[in-house]
Amino acid sequence: MSRQLTPKKEENLLNTSQFIPIKLHESPGSKTAQRNLTGYPRIIRDLSADIFNDIQQWNGLHIRGAKIIKEIASLKATTYKQSHYPPELEPLCNNVLEVVNALEIIVESLKAISKKMSPIVNLHKSNTPLFISWPTSKFVLTAEKIANVYAEELDLKRTICENIAHSKDEEEATFHAVTWAVQPFIENDVNIALESLLTETGHRSIGK
Repeated sequence: MSRQLTPKKEENLLNTSQFIPIKLHESPGSKTAQRNLTGYPRIIRDLSADIFNDIQQWNGLHIRGAKIIKEIASLKATTYKQSHYPPELEPLCNNVLEVVNALEIIVESLKAISKKMSPIVNLHKSNTPLFISWPTSKFVLTAEKIANVYAEELDLKRTICENIAHSKDEEEATFHAVTWAVQPFIENDVNIALESLLTETGHRSIGK
């Protein structure tokens, strides 16, 4: 059982008279999530929602692609000794290519969102946060980070798309399938950055 340390009553460790209350300026987006925001807070909030929606679409396409890649790996595993390119392979590869092209559209959208946010850094001159605590520059940096990471993951997925059909054996095909599924470039810190963005802009409730 953990033990909580508490100061002895006779030790007055905090003299409250020594502290002056800090008065915080109310930010434009801090009142309520239901409020109709305008100006820069509205732009940032809407763009943050667009990032979330793009990533939701990415996740759906990623899962769809993983199933097709798994089929290709299974096909290669059972046929590579007889034929490196069985007739069933081509339509599966075309399906993966469709997924990758759709993922590319999402990455372009993420890049466009970060560019739309960038001018607000120079236009919003006030030191008052737009929402809770983030400086305006952090919204742009977060959007850019997310866009860059998903662009790297897209490059990897396109490489898998271009090479899995040429896998020389079951082991190589399985490696491609696992790499697609794992998404090594999309690490936990990116997911945390997204959740923090959604919380800051009121799309997520604090503590939930």
